[in-house]
Amino acid sequence: MKELKDERGGKPSASKGEDYEACHGKHQMESGLKDTSSAAAEEGNRIHLWLEDDQAIELSGDELALAKEMESQRCDVMDFVFPEWRDNPPSIIIKEERLWYRGNRYSGKADFVAINGKKALIVDYKCGRVPVSHARVNGQMRWNVALLDCEYDLEYITVALIQPRCSTPTVFTYDLKGIKKARRRVTDTLRKMEAENPSLSAGEKQCKYCKAKGFCPELNKKQEAISRVSDAAELSTSQLSELLVAIPAIEAKCKAIKSHAKDLLRENPNAIEGWELSSPAPTRTISSAESAFKELEDESMISAERFLASCSVSVTKLQREIVEHTGMGPTEAKRRMSEVLSGAMTEKHQEPRIRRAS
Repeated sequence: MKELKDERGGKPSASKGEDYEACHGKHQMESGLKDTSSAAAEEGNRIHLWLEDDQAIELSGDELALAKEMESQRCDVMDFVFPEWRDNPPSIIIKEERLWYRGNRYSGKADFVAINGKKALIVDYKCGRVPVSHARVNGQMRWNVALLDCEYDLEYITVALIQPRCSTPTVFTYDLKGIKKARRRVTDTLRKMEAENPSLSAGEKQCKYCKAKGFCPELNKKQEAISRVSDAAELSTSQLSELLVAIPAIEAKCKAIKSHAKDLLRENPNAIEGWELSSPAPTRTISSAESAFKELEDESMISAERFLASCSVSVTKLQREIVEHTGMGPTEAKRRMSEVLSGAMTEKHQEPRIRRAS
């Protein structure tokens, strides 16, 4: 992880609007803590820059295919909101420009905004593989709607979340009544956040990426409650409901502790008394199936039929190769591959995951 400069000047961000609504004290708890970046976030930054028309950005094949699919889906959404936009472009196009709410109470930087007359479109690109909430209820988009309403005289604002790795875009249109309702909800949340002692509330979404989860008193209460559980089978359904919301954040905290311990032990094997790093046996993979088969065949060690019987095909990698070969977008490549290989593909059903009902 590397540290990032805070261009928001310590003020709340629309990107965390949904978290602020769930936990009014989150922003104050995170105040002064450094932002960090991961490999996944850096991939997202590169793709966003490319979509911002910075064609000098170098993307990998998979990244470029994803960016082009996002661009294509954005055009589809534009067709829906502004049917004649190709011949009559919107009067205002905004890309990655930070807007501030009155009094600089918070800011937001939408990926793409188009405005024509009293109608606007806000688009946000998501590169992740975990679906975000639908545009209709998405807190980040609601906070961006309030920002745009603060700057422009609008009657309709359509919000669209584009996340090709998960699904087709989700789209929702706020009418004048909906815009005002969204703005009231945002200002009400801001008032509660700006209180001297804003309330804290532990939960899966707001705690997952919270920078303060290591010392949050509300989360620590949940953690202590879990540590006192001797037999999970004795928990009531209401107790389970209360504890389940905190488990992802507690698991993330445990992961962070282990990661820090590993870093210390890598630098100094004696850093933590009674603990050491183990060295698991290395895993072996074949880097080139074609080369491996040729070498084995030359030594008369295997037949083509037996070699193929030992191979497995990564559906994800195969789909990526189809994208490269055909120029299709990821969504179209996935659909066509499923059609063509319907007789050769099998589905393995995973163990059900537990999650909060929508």
